[in-house]
Amino acid sequence: MKCKLIITAAAISTAATLCSCKKTYTCYCRNYGSGQVIEHTLQEKMTRGKALKACAQDSAYKANGYSCGLE
Repeated sequence: MKCKLIITAAAISTAATLCSCKKTYTCYCRNYGSGQVIEHTLQEKMTRGKALKACAQDSAYKANGYSCGLE
């Protein structure tokens, strides 16, 4: 039983490490009035969580009626 717990903990630790790696993300900004979607790639490498926040707070698109996210 103890071995299973150790393996599970190691698997969770590995998954957490993979999720926190930094890479370049693309934001997708949708204008719900016109249906137009604009893609733009974030310039710096970051974690997925930071990229989600950066896309959601993209004021250049937000001011023009766009809602931005990673998908």
